[in-house]
Amino acid sequence: MSQFKLKSNSESETFEFGQKVGREIAEPVTIFLSGTLGAGKTRFVQALASGLEIDPATVNSPTFTIMVPHTGRLTLLHVDAYRIKDLDEAEQLGIDDWVEDGCVLVVEWAEKIEAILPAPDLKIQIQQIGESSRLFEIETKTDSGAVILESRQIRND
Repeated sequence: MSQFKLKSNSESETFEFGQKVGREIAEPVTIFLSGTLGAGKTRFVQALASGLEIDPATVNSPTFTIMVPHTGRLTLLHVDAYRIKDLDEAEQLGIDDWVEDGCVLVVEWAEKIEAILPAPDLKIQIQQIGESSRLFEIETKTDSGAVILESRQIRND
């Protein structure tokens, strides 16, 4: 649908961007996050959680637990597919039940299990371009994603 690039020059700018995205989420959506190890995927989820009125200090990388729900203005289901071995293992997690109940689903390393996930509203690629600089490439895939991305707050218009 549409694409948008944003450069963050610091961790605080990254946090502010993720928080703005979280504030704009008004209904359950699915967000796919990709990027190398250390790119800032979990930090982005912490910021997004803050925008959903969830204490960001409670949001950690679920690399070993694989998925963690958080309750705020909307329920956030944070999934990290990095350690998932195959689609059968992913299906046993019951992600579809959470989605049916109406959560904001954010999946790190979504490309590994994309076949069992609902279509994303937003796809966000994070590239580390410096010590604390990041390039976010955001693509909307649905009208819900477009509403979030086209917000004046997100685009700083």
